[in-house]
Amino acid sequence: MELRDVGYVIGDLARLGLVMARKVVTQSLADERAVLPQMVGELVGRIHPRRMQVRVAEIREETFTTKTFRLTPLDEPFPPFRAGQFVNLFVAVDGVRTSRPYTISSSPTRRAYIDITVRKMVNGFVSQYLCDRAAVGDQFELSDPAGCFYHDPIVDTGQLVFLAGGCGITPFMSMIRTEADARAGTGGCSGDPPAARGPGGSASHY
Repeated sequence: MELRDVGYVIGDLARLGLVMARKVVTQSLADERAVLPQMVGELVGRIHPRRMQVRVAEIREETFTTKTFRLTPLDEPFPPFRAGQFVNLFVAVDGVRTSRPYTISSSPTRRAYIDITVRKMVNGFVSQYLCDRAAVGDQFELSDPAGCFYHDPIVDTGQLVFLAGGCGITPFMSMIRTEADARAGTGGCSGDPPAARGPGGSASHY
């Protein structure tokens, strides 16, 4: 089995674990409060919907091969997520419906939108469509945020050093912006984050 295949298996197991955990939490909450499990399931579904309808509110060109797409919700607010997690973007390209995972590059403190940063890849079926043809006002579907690669301030150090290249920088963009928000005391705002250099001396170069 190749390393790539191992990665696919781990990803499948992680998704299965999330589904099972969701069912366990739903049943546990129902048992504690003596309510019907489906009522708790509905509440959990509202907080963490499996699919979200979104609109492209802004497109920002980062480099000649990379664009950031700012997505805003069409109905329910975005669920909470951790800096470093990803979403699956569902698109229809020339009649072909498919999806691709993209790390959220915005801070989770900015609840009004989600940013994804996409690099146009050679022979990239979805990335070429997004970078060449997607426009402000287009509507897409997103999955619930997922993933276990994130900074945990409870167990991780406050001195952060990130090394990444290419499109692998996107989870660190979210982590750095989250840290900048926390140090500037602007958590929960809906606008753009402050300058990358915060009062604690944090600096980002990407």
